[in-house]
Amino acid sequence: MATVPTIGDFSWLIQLVDAGLIKASFKFSDIRAMLQSLNVLTPEIDAALKTVEANPGLIDIGVQTLKDALAKYPPETPLSEITGGGTPTTPTNPVLTPSVQQVQDAFKALAGIAATSSKALEEFLTTPTGQKVKNEFYVEAQEMAKWVSQLNAGTATPAQFLDKMVEFGSDTTGVALQVYQFFTGKIPTQAGMTYLVDSPTNAADLTDPTYALLNAENRYINMAVNLGVKGEGAAAFNTAYGALDFKGAVTKMYAAIIGNSQAAAAGVNVSAAIDYVVAQESYFKALGGGDLGAKAAAAGFLLHKGLQAGVGVYDDAVREFYADLFAGQATYGVSILGASSAYEGFDGLA
Repeated sequence: MATVPTIGDFSWLIQLVDAGLIKASFKFSDIRAMLQSLNVLTPEIDAALKTVEANPGLIDIGVQTLKDALAKYPPETPLSEITGGGTPTTPTNPVLTPSVQQVQDAFKALAGIAATSSKALEEFLTTPTGQKVKNEFYVEAQEMAKWVSQLNAGTATPAQFLDKMVEFGSDTTGVALQVYQFFTGKIPTQAGMTYLVDSPTNAADLTDPTYALLNAENRYINMAVNLGVKGEGAAAFNTAYGALDFKGAVTKMYAAIIGNSQAAAAGVNVSAAIDYVVAQESYFKALGGGDLGAKAAAAGFLLHKGLQAGVGVYDDAVREFYADLFAGQATYGVSILGASSAYEGFDGLA
């Protein structure tokens, strides 16, 4: 005999609402994609959701409706009774409730920001001057769930999904990953990524309102100058590029970040691309505050452009890292450049 799902079987959804991880306005039809995007869709939860998805009368139940019902009725109340829908015909299994911490960790690993942070839940951010700016991360977080659903339905390819992940992360985790890789030879630790992307102890992390005023390119340049001129990558960067003139430095950085062969294969005129960057020396010097700063700013510019165009050594490395991240297999605090790279030691600084 089929087991009728009860409102108590889904009490774990209310825990997620109370923790700020999902919105009470969500419907059951939204839940699967969201849990998959957080990588916490267990076989038990999957089975429970299938019992609802199999019934047209239940699939549009809102989480708020469920929450209200749990406050009024005993947990053994059949789910169908709160909407007047029919009885499901598929048996349910005991539901294992994912812990709040488990969901938070999965969301943070994927997105680089705490799921309970107001930055992920609010449509607008307010700068220190009181200016309201659109919260791009909020929009991207909502869209990510839709892309996961499309991927699972076969209406989006893995390559298209990965492109979206790169696009969404390019101005937050992508900045930290690439800039630290270039200037220190490895990406940050997981704790370091938290500090750089979303941390209550860092008033200038990449998802704070102040950074929301900067476009993606300027975020790369800002962090590159900070790390390459006065940060932990400064000494190695000065050793590798300090003695070179600006064009020599740009030529060397272009080979390290983009890769001459990768650029040529993508139809890029390497000489023209380098000349374009060199022609902006005065602009980069103004941003970097001097000769070394100009070179660091140019490095940030190249890192951004490579990822934006989907071309190059660093673009390949970031895409592979994001793929591992979504699969729960990413490793932090190491170099993400493959063994096939021609650069050794501090990658890009040799």
